[in-house]
Amino acid sequence: MNAFWTVARRDLHAFFVSPIAWIVLTVWVILRGLDFCLLGSWARSSMGGSDNPLTVFFGRTILFYLAPLVFVPIITMRLLAEERRSGTIEPLLTAPISHHAVVHGKYLAALLIWIAMWLPTGLYVVITSNFGHIDPGTIAASYFGIFLMGTYYMALGLLMSAVSPNQIVAAVLTFLMLGLLFSAGLFEFVASDSKELFSYLSVWSHMEGFSKGIVDSRPLIYSLSLSLLALFLTSQVVGSLRSQSTQERSRVWLALGQGFALCLFLMVNYLSFRHFERWDWTSEGRYTLSDRTEQVLRELEAPVHAYLFMSPSEPNYGDLRELIERYRATTDSFVFQEVDPERSPGEYRLLLDRLGVRILLDSTGARRADVAVVLESNDRTWHVDYDDLIEQDYRSLGSGQPKVDVHAERALTEAVLQVTQGEATRLCVTSGHGEWTLDGEVPRSLQALKEELRRDNIALDSIAFQGQAEIPEDCDAVAIVGPQLEFSGPEGDRLQAYLDKGGSMLVALAPVIESEQVQPTGLEGFLEAQGIRLPSALVVELDPSKLLTPSPVDAFLVSDWGDHPLTAPLHLAASQQVHMPMILRFARPLEIVEGSGVQPLLRASEQSYGEVRLASLTEAAAPAAAPEDVPGPVVLAVAKQVTLQTTATATQTSSVTRAATTDSERSTAPEDSNSLEDAKGLEDFNSREDSNSLEDSNSLEDSEPGSPPLQGGRLVVVGSSAWLARDQLQIGEAVNAFFASAAVGWLTEREALISIPPRQVNATDFIMTESDMNGLFFRVLVLIPAAVILMGFAVWWQRRA
Repeated sequence: MNAFWTVARRDLHAFFVSPIAWIVLTVWVILRGLDFCLLGSWARSSMGGSDNPLTVFFGRTILFYLAPLVFVPIITMRLLAEERRSGTIEPLLTAPISHHAVVHGKYLAALLIWIAMWLPTGLYVVITSNFGHIDPGTIAASYFGIFLMGTYYMALGLLMSAVSPNQIVAAVLTFLMLGLLFSAGLFEFVASDSKELFSYLSVWSHMEGFSKGIVDSRPLIYSLSLSLLALFLTSQVVGSLRSQSTQERSRVWLALGQGFALCLFLMVNYLSFRHFERWDWTSEGRYTLSDRTEQVLRELEAPVHAYLFMSPSEPNYGDLRELIERYRATTDSFVFQEVDPERSPGEYRLLLDRLGVRILLDSTGARRADVAVVLESNDRTWHVDYDDLIEQDYRSLGSGQPKVDVHAERALTEAVLQVTQGEATRLCVTSGHGEWTLDGEVPRSLQALKEELRRDNIALDSIAFQGQAEIPEDCDAVAIVGPQLEFSGPEGDRLQAYLDKGGSMLVALAPVIESEQVQPTGLEGFLEAQGIRLPSALVVELDPSKLLTPSPVDAFLVSDWGDHPLTAPLHLAASQQVHMPMILRFARPLEIVEGSGVQPLLRASEQSYGEVRLASLTEAAAPAAAPEDVPGPVVLAVAKQVTLQTTATATQTSSVTRAATTDSERSTAPEDSNSLEDAKGLEDFNSREDSNSLEDSNSLEDSEPGSPPLQGGRLVVVGSSAWLARDQLQIGEAVNAFFASAAVGWLTEREALISIPPRQVNATDFIMTESDMNGLFFRVLVLIPAAVILMGFAVWWQRRA
């Protein structure tokens, strides 16, 4: 180790005490500064999308790659070639150190010089942060990509220096070798058949991914394996110089070793090309697929072909293509195909005709497809429009940090579900008790929820559930949303029977207030049999940080999630400092019966409570909890997996349900002109229900004592229904839409729908005035090069002294 570091320190000292080295570094810094300033000027005039000057600076212009092609040969040409020319290689090789230590020490010195060359560009990060948002994860990934590029650039330069008789030949060979690799990578833009192969070799593609914050195992393996191969060959060359009288047998073993190393290099890179991983280093997790998407992709049974029709010149092309690459990296069943209309116009037109895609003229007169992506599987296709991919959050424009809602993953996953699943999951919404309707032009409409769940291949249908109506057998789940009229006792019994048979149900309540009291819904007995009590109260939120309006009972934020599979992704998001609350309005509190198996999903804050005496809310005094009120923190939503254990459960359910609804039926009987007939029919119906309950009890008694409990359906109850309104579902900062999707996914046992919502990303433009640009030019093109010159002068002065 000491010999290894001694060689590296010797070469570092020889480089940095040379005036030529500081001249080279100064020219390098000036060229890098010109590149950065040109991109800063472009950012000021026409920056679009999610890029900023730094992300474009790190590898997205030709200037980034031309400078290393010239400067790397200058740095590496003297490492071994000059030693051979001057004769200093002899004492170095005859010293008591191995030739491996010589090679590795010189390589370390070259790599440290490469790092020193890029250190001044760190000041660009500091300067740019004054004009817009800088993602530290993206910057770290960019510099990691630069380091990987330097690993094999310097290794190849060292190899060329070892086989060259002098510096000029070494510089020319290094330039040709690096230029050949760079040119081979450019073939990805012209060779459609072997595009992926050339993209694997392209340093341009490598740095494009790193500059976005994506760390890919393919360029990582390629860079490290190529560096190791070059170092191995260099060690072989230096070893042969150490023993000039190499016998023929040694030469054979040398050739075999080199052949084995080359085969190992090809095998490793082939495996890397076929099996790879991609890691998202962005602080916002922009390219990280949600658990829902990954589960959908892992469950694919048939291949899904994705066709990208966006032009590379469009602002969001790079991000969408990167997202598709993430899908492709997750499963081999997701096949990506991109057809360039300029290189393959015939194939492009045939594909348009087969997939039903039209060509339109945009505002600039350019021709483009009317869709961004088309997915195809099992003779079914699904089109993803441009508007489905990204949406500006206009509410954030005045906050100084505008954001965009990235829906690309959501749209692509929806398309995968649409083309791979057969019939849609059916969610039946009850009607007949003043519930929310599926009509789109009424105030209490579930049209937005219908559109939201359609993306998950879930169809909402309305069913009449009143009197003696039954729930259709083809309903995968039932939703009772905001009933205004009371359910009868027999209706509650049928709901209970539906759960016992394995049905699942979502109940979203709406407080009905009359005479300053919350009126019963008729579901109290049915829910209490499940272990859920409905107090006649209204939730009051007194935490000012949670309120969205001055009223403590109107709209408020909820971010206290219970421990349940349905809310697990939201816990994960909170652990990653992504806090996205749910918005509730006019909610009823829920109480959980101990030992009932009911699990809380949502809780209000510690300062919340359930107000029983609603008249106090209109008084001048500030609301405060009284002894008769529901104490906080108030439970707002619960979930339960129904389990049938004993005969007492079914019997108690029927009796409690009818007992809770008898008084309400009697109070409403005089209002009905046919009350006597209804009463008689009700008695007959109750007698039939009693006999059915007896038969169910007998069947339960016949079950073996040691057998596991019978599993019923699933139940989710929310104390409010206003959170399903369109204006609540479309708020990007809230998880209302995604909580609805997750709840339905858990009820219908489609666990893939339980996911975190698509994330928001910063869309702040870089705003630079004319004076800012002048200051940028002065700092980058004057101050930084001047600092390098002063450092070189200081080294020269110290050496002279």
